[in-house]
This record gives sequence, C-alpha cells and structure tokens, in this order.
Amino acid sequence: MFEVAAAKRVKHFDDPKQEALAILESQLLNYRSRSSTILDDSSTPSRPSSPNVEVSLPRLTRVYATGGASANRTILSLMADVLSAKVCKNVEFTDGKWQDAHWNSCSVGVAYKARWGWERAVDKTRQGISFDQVIKECREARERLRGGDGGDMELEEEGIRVIASPGPGARAYERRVEWWRALEHRALLEQKAMEASVGQNGE
Repeated sequence: MFEVAAAKRVKHFDDPKQEALAILESQLLNYRSRSSTILDDSSTPSRPSSPNVEVSLPRLTRVYATGGASANRTILSLMADVLSAKVCKNVEFTDGKWQDAHWNSCSVGVAYKARWGWERAVDKTRQGISFDQVIKECREARERLRGGDGGDMELEEEGIRVIASPGPGARAYERRVEWWRALEHRALLEQKAMEASVGQNGE
C-alpha cells in the first residue's frame, strides 16, 4: 500500500530512464486528474476501457494525438494506460485508402468548444447543455450530411483511427491517480509553508 507520508522528494533518479518515465507519468496523471473534474459521472462508460480496470473517476473515452509526439508509439501506449482511454488520430480518405490527416486536429477541438460556448450564449433553452451533448449532435449532423441516418458510425468513417488502447497497465494507473492527487496536495501545502516562512523572515 502506497503511503503519501512515506514519499521522499528527490532531485534526480539514479536511472535516467526512470526520470523520463516519471516526467511523462506525472504530466499524464495531472491531465487525468484535471479532466475528471470537468466531466459528468455519466460520461464514464458502464463498461471499463480494458478488462479488469475499475474506473474510479469520470474519464475521457477518447483522446486525440497530434503533433510530433503522436508518432511515438511508446508515449501513445502510456497515454492510453494512464488516461484509461483510447488514443486516436485523424485520418482522411485519399488515393483510395485511409491515411493520416495532414491538418491540425487541435483546431477541430477549438471549433467544438466555440460551438458549445456560442450555443449557450445565444439560446437560453440550451444554457445548461453539456459539451458532450454538443459533440454528439455535431457528429450526428455530420453523418446525416454524408447520407447516413445520424446513428452510430464506424470511427474510420468519421475520419478517426484508434492507434492505442488501454492495456494491462491501465489498472495500476487507475489507483495511482489518487496517489498523485495526494502528493500534489502535499506539495502545495509544503510550498505555502515555505512561502509563509520566507515572508516571516523577510519582515
């Protein structure tokens, strides 16, 4: 059992590989923790993202990888495990086959968020609409434009390809989210105590 009180602060790890992994894990656990605070419990599927993974916090069901790091399969695999979510890339149908899209998928996320804000601002009946609902409606509308009935589509038909899924390691990371939160809380308390001490000494 991990005890936060027993955790020790270190400047460097003995093995550089451990240090690189710790940096990545910390960044992803931070994102996992932060994202859970803005998601509804209803956004967490009733079924786990991988076998034997009991999800303790609301989680993203899909994450989009973009930029140079999205070519690193090791990082993508770790991301899928820590976030307990499928990692996807945008693809487009070119020259008779699906290939990696050459446009910035981050811009799509920004557009969705702008649509969500616009809807809540101009229509009083939709002020309480969730971001997930707006995404769902946009996807259904896009599918109807393509000649479908607005129902469920295969991901690739939406221009999305799953490139990494949670594996056996996801179960361990699900427990580590709470450890990370406790360590963050401890670090913030220590920082406040240090700042207060410096302030007293400076007076």
